[in-house]
Amino acid sequence: SVTVRIANDEGAALPVRLYKAVSPNGDGINDFLMIEGVRDYPENKVTIFDKSGKVMAEIEEYDNRNNVFPGGRTVRDGTYYYYLDIKDGGTWKREKGFFVVRRH
Repeated sequence: SVTVRIANDEGAALPVRLYKAVSPNGDGINDFLMIEGVRDYPENKVTIFDKSGKVMAEIEEYDNRNNVFPGGRTVRDGTYYYYLDIKDGGTWKREKGFFVVRRH
């Protein structure tokens, strides 16, 4: 996992932690992309890209309750990249990074 700290206008850090591993194998552990603290920022958007830069998914108001890939679509194991946009105090902040999908 990685801890992402987003600074607001006053310089205070907003802790949001995105787990870097997703294992959608139905065992109930890491089956979905987990972003700790995202529910504190309901105005958010997660954009997922594959390694070629193709947008795989765009989700507004992500709340850790659903699959980030539309319709529960199965994707290949591998590395995916994301933008996490969070609205804090009227200002949008962006963090970007990657996570890995691995079923086994």
